Amino acid sequence: MRYLIAVLGLSSLVFNSSADSLMIQPGKLVLEKKFDSAEDVDKKSIKFNKETQHKVQDGVLKAIPPVIAYEGTGKKSKWAKSSFSRVNFPELPKDYICTFRVKINQPKDAKAASKAKAYFDMGHRCIRTTLSGEGTKFLLENHLVGKKEKETSKLLQEISSPKLTFNQWYEITAEVKGTEALIQINGQVLYGQNGLISGERANTFNIDISGAGYELDYLKVWQAGDLKESWPQKKKALVK
Repeated sequence: MRYLIAVLGLSSLVFNSSADSLMIQPGKLVLEKKFDSAEDVDKKSIKFNKETQHKVQDGVLKAIPPVIAYEGTGKKSKWAKSSFSRVNFPELPKDYICTFRVKINQPKDAKAASKAKAYFDMGHRCIRTTLSGEGTKFLLENHLVGKKEKETSKLLQEISSPKLTFNQWYEITAEVKGTEALIQINGQVLYGQNGLISGERANTFNIDISGAGYELDYLKVWQAGDLKESWPQKKKALVK
């Protein structure tokens, strides 16, 4: 199945007061983080995995990979040399709309920069968006496809742009409901429909990025309401 790229005008540099959703009508607001103060980071709503470090500064959450956080400290651990910053937002509804704004820091090392990847996961290793220097992939990953299967992922859609660009803000809205999921990245849309999407998705939303860490400006999550009346027509423009 081939898909058309839909380009929409998204506002930037402004905190989203509503969900810029295409598919789903927003239900109850279940999580809102503006990162204006350290109090926005609590153990119940945010988890930092595999020794990712963080600080709240200048209105953003700064996620710091262990390899940078531990530099010069002499600390040794299983993850001390990891370049991944892994932030998880657990205990969300199964179906939801998640919108956020993120900027990826540029590594000093050219080799590290060339290998950098950003993963936006609707469920840990479930519905994964992979942003790299080669473009963007929308996938069903092994925790949905099945770890014992020969095929460990299923490609829903792949586009050549957007590519991972350092020190640039990305406005992102992810939606999942039933057997459908989509994600908008700076107005470009990736969409997929598959029966596996309705499976269980532990660790509900992850932002895992390799390199030199990243900055998260805000994050909001709504429980999924009904599909929008306009969705069938918009879906026809996406699916060919």
